Amino acid sequence: MVSSLHRGFVTALRYLLGGLFLYAGLTKLLEGDLFYHTLVNTPLFPNEKTAKIGAIIIPFVEIIVGMLLIISKRMLGLYLALGLFGTYLIFIILLLFYNDTIPCTCRTVLPVLGWYGHLYFTGGCFVLTLSAIYLKRNIE
Repeated sequence: MVSSLHRGFVTALRYLLGGLFLYAGLTKLLEGDLFYHTLVNTPLFPNEKTAKIGAIIIPFVEIIVGMLLIISKRMLGLYLALGLFGTYLIFIILLLFYNDTIPCTCRTVLPVLGWYGHLYFTGGCFVLTLSAIYLKRNIE
């Protein structure tokens, strides 16, 4: 019984996070100029060339991770999602605590939350992904 609840939790979380990454990646591709200009205005991207590379690579990585989470039952998607959430956490912490300006292209629920909301949301997703990895490893 507990094992089936764990499997259900892991499966639901994989689909939820997969949808989140697909949505985020596709939105960034569709609003490419906006995302690029946000990266250019971010002090963590030192020049236009790195911002241009980031504006191309980040959405495609999000889409690939989203598809892996939805399609594959392997652990790779969860590990990649954990890596992305960890990277985003570090990015948000650096923006919040070490920079004067904080650009954002979020146009859904996250702008309502503010930047600390971004931090809590991403941290929560990180913890949920970590717990899904733990549960999946213990189920099998």
